[in-house]
Amino acid sequence: MTRKLSLLLTVSLLILSSCDPLRVYEENKEIEGDSWKASDKKIFEFRMEDTVSPFNVFINVRHRGDYPYSNLYLFITTHRPDGKMSVDTVECMLQGNEGKWLGDGIGDLYHNRLFFRSGVRFPVKGDYSFTFEQAMRTDELPHITDIGMRVEKMP
Repeated sequence: MTRKLSLLLTVSLLILSSCDPLRVYEENKEIEGDSWKASDKKIFEFRMEDTVSPFNVFINVRHRGDYPYSNLYLFITTHRPDGKMSVDTVECMLQGNEGKWLGDGIGDLYHNRLFFRSGVRFPVKGDYSFTFEQAMRTDELPHITDIGMRVEKMP
């Protein structure tokens, strides 16, 4: 009986992991104490071998319902394998005009997947690094629980 259950779980995990064929990279990092300090930089690193295909790059934000703002500003620094670097300031809208939280919610927790870049071609093979910093004019940003990044091949 235990062997059948183990086999069923293994097969289920394989099926679930193969259900997202477009995903090339995804990682989410927990914000300690649900309060994101301005000095707490989150770094996402991955290796890219495909310099031809276009990709979509997303920002994942998870927050609590008592987050005090309708948006989140980020500084995102990109380091390419050839040593080139760029810095972007990005506004992530988390709440609609009518005051309702955007994204998916379970209880008091909301998850948003927001476009950062569409149709990106990574020009150089190698290791890419993206550094996320909160840029909200406050040293500690309460009720942000996780921040993440997703790269997927365009269909």
